[in-house]
Amino acid sequence: MSELIVGLLGFLCIVCIVISLFKSKTLPSIAFIGFPIILAGILVAGGYYSWDDIGSLIKSGFGSTGPTAALFVFNLLLTVGVIALLIKDFFPSYVPFMIGVGLAIVVNYPGCKTAEASD
Repeated sequence: MSELIVGLLGFLCIVCIVISLFKSKTLPSIAFIGFPIILAGILVAGGYYSWDDIGSLIKSGFGSTGPTAALFVFNLLLTVGVIALLIKDFFPSYVPFMIGVGLAIVVNYPGCKTAEASD
């Protein structure tokens, strides 16, 4: 199987997912799991990948989602906390907002260097 055929099969899989979701033919979870499993079976049957290759691709994909999911949960909890403090009115409204923004910047962009003033 050539790379062109594999690319076309991947594109066809995406088109099938989109069409099935727009026409409400299936649940999103089934569409996003079922069609790629069918595609993986076709690619293994065609000899382009082995099941071990498919497993390592899935494992590497899950390995890269951990930090993103943790940041999402942190940002969600931080937003809920700031909104709760704003509603309860324990502090002036700018205090929870400034603390929340400061925490969000430090956590979401840990490697950014501060700008140095040039004279």
